[in-house]
Amino acid sequence: MLHLDEQLALVTKRLHRITSDVAPKLVATKGIGPEVASTLLMTAGDNPPSCDDRTRDYLARRQAEGKSKTEAIRCLKRYVAREVFNAMPSATQI
Repeated sequence: MLHLDEQLALVTKRLHRITSDVAPKLVATKGIGPEVASTLLMTAGDNPPSCDDRTRDYLARRQAEGKSKTEAIRCLKRYVAREVFNAMPSATQI
C-alpha cells in the first residue's frame, strides 16, 4: 500500500508541474488550482478542431465571419465557459 501512495504522490506532483507549465494563469486563478485546471484542460481538449462536428461547424462559422483561427478559438472558449456556467446549479439549489 505504501508503494501505491508513493506512486500517487509522484504522479500528482508531475501533473501539477505539467499543468502549471501549460496553463499557469488557469492554475493561478483563485479556486482553480492544479487539480481542477488539469481536469478542465483534459475535458476541453487541447485541439478543438479535432472535436465533434458541432465544434468544427462553430469554428468554421466564426472564421467565415472574418475571425482568425485564434479569435475563433477564443470565441469557442467563451461559448464553452457560458455553456458550463449555465449548466451549473444556482446558489439557491445548493
